[in-house]
Amino acid sequence: MSSKASAAVERQIEEDRRDVPPGVEVTEEAERGERFAAACAAFVKAQAEFGPITFDKTNPHFKSRYASLAAIQKATLPALNRHGIAHTSRTVIDGDTITVKTYLLHNGIAFVKASWPVGKTSTPPQQLGSALTYARRYTLQSILGVAADEDDDGNAAQTANAADPF
Repeated sequence: MSSKASAAVERQIEEDRRDVPPGVEVTEEAERGERFAAACAAFVKAQAEFGPITFDKTNPHFKSRYASLAAIQKATLPALNRHGIAHTSRTVIDGDTITVKTYLLHNGIAFVKASWPVGKTSTPPQQLGSALTYARRYTLQSILGVAADEDDDGNAAQTANAADPF
């Protein structure tokens, strides 16, 4: 492994150590490999058992249907838990940025994570609460590999960002 690649791996391991929920351990590379493989195998089995996700909510702005966080959990948690997998989300403040970080946990390790910045510390509480729920829902469906909203083939994003895509 090149020194650049080795340094990148070390940075990722250090970030993982700083970034996990309390009580979750980040292991050394060899043990991490074995435990990661076991976690992935358990996840594949759990994912095959996920129930159908009910689109139980409607977005009033776009008139599209989507699954609430509760509906996603109802369809996936029983299978995840049967295979020793849990999920958790944390709200992290770094400077003035607030981020939701969602993790899949198996046998004491966080083996998958997703992050979503939701706002600044100056964001009004009601707006922030809504953004936190939205981020928890989207990070969870992302790491679980499930579709929990109607696919509009990117049309809403294209229309909303036509003038300024970033």
